Amino acid sequence: MEYTRPTFEETVHEFKSFLSSQEWSQEIRWINSNEVACYKNKLIILRPENMDGYDLNKNVYDKGISTKKSIRIDGYFQIKNVTYAIVDIWGGEAAFLNYGVLNSKFKIIRIKNKFIFNLLKKIFKTSTLAITNA
Repeated sequence: MEYTRPTFEETVHEFKSFLSSQEWSQEIRWINSNEVACYKNKLIILRPENMDGYDLNKNVYDKGISTKKSIRIDGYFQIKNVTYAIVDIWGGEAAFLNYGVLNSKFKIIRIKNKFIFNLLKKIFKTSTLAITNA
């Protein structure tokens, strides 16, 4: 009998239970990886209040379940009782589904202007978060 992987909606429901067990907010905004950059202990975020990467993350998840690769969903940070999360395809062909939360303390820098965001990325010589494609 072949294992059928859960839909994105079923997975999100399970992820919210996981978030609750970690004492993280179950209200989720999905990260658009092009709007978050990392530098040392800083997360630089472009307009977090407008972030809506739901479709992007659902598409990544749907690509992942069409393969045997593992999928990981992580809560990266929280702002005002909202968890900002991302879906990633990773690892070998084990077809695992894993959840996590980032426990490292990052200084969150919110940027409202895309020009300033891109300038900071160049100054820090950093890149945006990577979503691995299947």
